[in-house]
Amino acid sequence: MTISKILKHTKTLTKIGTGNYGIVYLINLKRDNVWCKYSCDFCHRYSKYGDIAIKQTPTKDDTTQEDMKNEYEFHKYCYQHNKKLYVSIYDFWIERSVRGLLNDYPIPKTNGFYVMEYMNCGSLVDYLKTGNYIHIIKFICMILYIIYYTHNVLEVCHGDISWENLFVSHKNTSNIYKLSIDNKDIDINLSGFQIKLGDFGIAEKFNKNMNNQLIKRDYIIFHQMNQNTSIWKDLLSEIHYNKMLIFIRENILKYLYKDDSINYIDQHIMWNTLQHLPLENSNIYFKDLSKKILIEYIDFFEL
Repeated sequence: MTISKILKHTKTLTKIGTGNYGIVYLINLKRDNVWCKYSCDFCHRYSKYGDIAIKQTPTKDDTTQEDMKNEYEFHKYCYQHNKKLYVSIYDFWIERSVRGLLNDYPIPKTNGFYVMEYMNCGSLVDYLKTGNYIHIIKFICMILYIIYYTHNVLEVCHGDISWENLFVSHKNTSNIYKLSIDNKDIDINLSGFQIKLGDFGIAEKFNKNMNNQLIKRDYIIFHQMNQNTSIWKDLLSEIHYNKMLIFIRENILKYLYKDDSINYIDQHIMWNTLQHLPLENSNIYFKDLSKKILIEYIDFFEL
């Protein structure tokens, strides 16, 4: 795969995201001639997915070619094990001496390109800001299940489960998630919505020498929700909002701190008071924690 082949088959290329990682584009394929419609391997390969997204990541001091390959392998590993929980990833390659898909850089660079599923509602934080979604309680259940499944079933630490790295899409189809944990089965109906995890740039397999801070960052979304309550407050009734806040602070955040009495709103205090467990206990503690929180959440909200 090359940039030139992508551009040759592209009808429109729209920038839909940018950040420290690089740039994400939405690709709409041409398929405007008989060859592309019926004989072109490229168009046949990707047209079945509808619109696709492509992430362009340049190499830099903290992002080497090996880092890019590692991100792709972890993303593919998780996606292949559960297509409902992780953003689909279709292809990856590294291309040297290019200025990007749309001449994004003044000088040529080495870039990694990831071809992925297009999530049509954007990131979770973008979608919550629209104020349209009413199933926030079920959404958070799915997020907790993603953490549980990633840690316990795949034994992977993502390292940054934030609302920027959780993505939402909606299709006019029924989408019921069947969750199973400790012989407890539960059906979650998201009314056609999907929420999936992406961006595996710092993921690692669980091991006895893992950095505690990396594992704790798989709960960063709950710090974000605790500090930015206005984004999701209007999506819940007052009773459910208060219950949610209590649950986040008392059933999630308190397990990540040394002192239960700390100010959960103060981010500086938050990071300086994180529990420091012996490294050999991290795997057991955090895997058990993700299961414990998920079971408590299901019971707490009677899902």
